[in-house]
Amino acid sequence: QSSENCILTAAVTVQEPPHYTKDALAGWITMPQYNVAQRLLRKEVYDGITGTKTVTLGDSTNQYNLSANRNLYAIAVAPNGDTASNDYQTWFADAYNDIIVKYDIYGKQIPVYYTVDNFGKTVPVYFYTLSAMPTLFNNQVFIKDYRSPSLSAATPSSIAIDSQNNVWVTLIDGGTVIKIDTSRNVVTATADPGITNLNLTLSSDYNDPYNNSVYGFAGENLILPSVVDVDGDNNAWVTYTHPNFNTIVKYNGYSDSLSADVKFTYTFPSGVTPDEICIDRNKNVWVTAQNHNAKRSTFDTSNDFLYKFDLNGNVVDGFPLSGFRMIGNLAIDGNQNAWVTQDRETLTKIDVLTYERTDYIAGAGNNNTNYVCSIGGVTCDTSNYIWVINNTDRKLYIIDGNVPPISHLVYIASVNLAYPVKNTPTLSSYKTPIHVPGDQYSSGIQEFQAIGDWNGYKWINKYTVPISTVRTITGSSSLFNI
Repeated sequence: QSSENCILTAAVTVQEPPHYTKDALAGWITMPQYNVAQRLLRKEVYDGITGTKTVTLGDSTNQYNLSANRNLYAIAVAPNGDTASNDYQTWFADAYNDIIVKYDIYGKQIPVYYTVDNFGKTVPVYFYTLSAMPTLFNNQVFIKDYRSPSLSAATPSSIAIDSQNNVWVTLIDGGTVIKIDTSRNVVTATADPGITNLNLTLSSDYNDPYNNSVYGFAGENLILPSVVDVDGDNNAWVTYTHPNFNTIVKYNGYSDSLSADVKFTYTFPSGVTPDEICIDRNKNVWVTAQNHNAKRSTFDTSNDFLYKFDLNGNVVDGFPLSGFRMIGNLAIDGNQNAWVTQDRETLTKIDVLTYERTDYIAGAGNNNTNYVCSIGGVTCDTSNYIWVINNTDRKLYIIDGNVPPISHLVYIASVNLAYPVKNTPTLSSYKTPIHVPGDQYSSGIQEFQAIGDWNGYKWINKYTVPISTVRTITGSSSLFNI
């Protein structure tokens, strides 16, 4: 080999950490008793000199008046809009007026669709009305009332969005689940397990005088569809809570008829009521379940369950897990680990492979009760951080679940959850029997809540795949002699 006119070449291959094509960095928290929602935005600042990253949350002034709507509990953020400017629009369920409304990322209520009046003028329509919902059947559109005849209410209790931006809504008093095609603004499917004559006699005063009626005297015979989630194949999974019908049902998301086909049914043991559902990227279905066979009057006497089903509805080996103390909210992280809330302010991580449990403290220790959980919502984001709402502390905490826990609260960011300005009256249905001074708030009533996909991460986790870019860097030296 020559020792003159030499060139040295080198190459290095770098693989970037996996990332999503969408982010889940903006979240919504509701205060139903004040018709107010608070929007939070997670921010990161990277210091190139020190090599450190600071995570912050948007301040507590991002509150939006929802005065036209009431009892907004269920939330579903749509990360993928029909155009880039429509990303992260958010659906809210109004459980009082029986309507479904939509807000943009800036907190402005926006039309759900447009119509044309008798004069040819385009008119915006700002909500879906569940008492008069356009419904498609045999290629014909008719108007259907989805309220319970005996209760005169539909009461939407949860929302889920599938990969095609169809909106699935459980109507807990209406006794059914509807699928809304948001591109055509019609109901294209209803999910009903086909149960009739489901009686629950509370007392002689509540006996159903019409034995064949499914509704009962005051709705006590309703099957109560409480929570819905949609899997990676766009099938809908629904939990039902009723003393005689504690069940999870899987429905075909592509049924040819208006009534969605039942693909699978699982009945929980007597006294065990399913609650929240969260479906992971691998199409496993996680369900929290409250065990009413235990006393459940305090955390110490509670023994609740966490179930895991595979795509075909089989209970996964080793489940259900037991021993949870008043199990609450449920989330799945980017590694497909499950996170549940329990006890006063405990956040428990369940490893997806070993099912080993790890408890994190999700509060400052201000909860001195033995029966009230402080946590009002939990979710993950696309950085794999866990967001936790703590009502006792009146804060939202962001916790790094990749770091082993210690004996006290550790978080990477937090923000105060603020009520509206003082002297703002609560809704009549939330007023307490005691007098509350004008410059104070009554304890235990101003609850911050976030139920459903309140930052869009559940949708991202199911329908987008993390990608990683591989870069090869090469270089050559100048000519040199040895």
